[in-house]
Amino acid sequence: MTPRIKTVDPEEAKGLRKLMMKMTQRQMSGMVPGIQQIVMTDFQIGLPTSVTRSKT
Repeated sequence: MTPRIKTVDPEEAKGLRKLMMKMTQRQMSGMVPGIQQIVMTDFQIGLPTSVTRSKT
């Protein structure tokens, strides 16, 4: 059985998610890591994670 994990596709993202994905693509040479695609499904988890990541 294949686990079903919600992800956000960078090409189909809208609004703030699209902006966050574009910023990540620029930082990562056009790639969005899978963990970010998973974390961005829920902003309560995603925004603190991305803020923490950008400070390092």
